[in-house]
Amino acid sequence: MKTAEIIVTLLYSLIVLWWAISAKKQADKSGAKFFASSKTFGALVAGLAAATTGMSGFGFVGGPGLNYKFGSAVMYMGIFFTVSYGLMMWLNGKPMRMMSVITNIETFADLGDVRYGSRTLRFLIAVNLIICIFAYLGAQILAGGYILNSIFGISVKAGGIALLIFTLIYTVYGGMVGSIKVDFLQGILKLFSIIGIIIGFYYITGGMGHATITIASSKLFGPQFIDPIGHPDNIMLPLAMSWVFVLAIGVIGQPHVNTKLYSLKSYKSLKTFGLIGGVGYGIMSLLYILPGTAVLYLVASGQVKPFKVPDETIFHFFNHLPPVLAIILFAGLLAATMSTSISFLVIGSSIYNKRYS
Repeated sequence: MKTAEIIVTLLYSLIVLWWAISAKKQADKSGAKFFASSKTFGALVAGLAAATTGMSGFGFVGGPGLNYKFGSAVMYMGIFFTVSYGLMMWLNGKPMRMMSVITNIETFADLGDVRYGSRTLRFLIAVNLIICIFAYLGAQILAGGYILNSIFGISVKAGGIALLIFTLIYTVYGGMVGSIKVDFLQGILKLFSIIGIIIGFYYITGGMGHATITIASSKLFGPQFIDPIGHPDNIMLPLAMSWVFVLAIGVIGQPHVNTKLYSLKSYKSLKTFGLIGGVGYGIMSLLYILPGTAVLYLVASGQVKPFKVPDETIFHFFNHLPPVLAIILFAGLLAATMSTSISFLVIGSSIYNKRYS
């Protein structure tokens, strides 16, 4: 299986590299094309790319880990994140998209400068973006490090560095055009991965009913791990309620998702963009709900010993799947980390733009 995993990973990497580099001619046309892919894509491509960017390595690696640590209340994360796409269209969509039509806005950082005529505000936006890039990109690289550690047996640090270098290469060539094209490709792969996740879940547990009964009757977990409301002593419910602000509201301002608004050919497709993004992410949220529940079942039934690092949850899930299915899902996992990384790299490079030099 290791040999097959390595071959599939290398083949997938070559496809992504070719697909991103194929966007070089479009990206070279202007700053608007490179940084924000201005008015290039339809709602289907841009919307699915936005959903893919939202479902990052955090969702595919950290999500199952949260499920293993706190229980089924993690489903609120998917619900609130899905709602955020509609809220983003309602609050940000039309103003941001129309401003790009009547002014020369090319990047997310241009907003403050053009809208308020303030270089100070532009500087503050740049500082905010830098903080986001370090925090969010760091999480993706860490997730990628765990993936390459599992496949190639190298250290997590070396795996993260290798993934960062690879992502930098195709980002330099493709820019935001390449980012959206790759995100669309990886979005399709993630949606196919959902089918594999569902099959794998039933292969391991025998069904949701069997899994929940086993988890609820376990002394290690108990009923609170399958109850969305949770036990009064469990901190999960207050944490989940805080996600209303962090995910449903806070995500509205995520630069790597908002920037996709500039890529739409027409502002008339904003509603379709939001619908595709929200529904797409809602479906993709199964990528962390089902694997996390399956691993809870494996531990509750004694097939896996309890472990201390929640981020290992997804790999325990893969290890109990048929080899062919596990290999396909590993590719989906790589897609989750790279799709967000490239967006943040392009956004980071747009903080200083030649238009202001």
